[in-house]
Amino acid sequence: FSELENAKEKNLIFDIDVIGGLNIKRKFKEQSLTIFIKPPSLDELEKRLKNRNSETDSNIKIRVDKAKDEMLLADKFDYIVENDILEKSYKEVFKLVNNFINE
Repeated sequence: FSELENAKEKNLIFDIDVIGGLNIKRKFKEQSLTIFIKPPSLDELEKRLKNRNSETDSNIKIRVDKAKDEMLLADKFDYIVENDILEKSYKEVFKLVNNFINE
């Protein structure tokens, strides 16, 4: 957290797991914006991971199981964005971040 505390007057964006995001939110409640990026469904997540051809079936199962657990914590984030259509999701996240920065 020392890097974050020393980053005053800067806007930082992290792509981190759910627990990391919640830890940052707990420590920097008013200075942080948390966005949970949610797959349209676990089946769709599994399909996307398989289509990448970059992981074994066992790694895919581990990731889907982890996502299932993480989705139970989504309501602890400031916003939930469903990643159904990439361009739409990107615009929504961009708008949320931009609004937060310019408050």
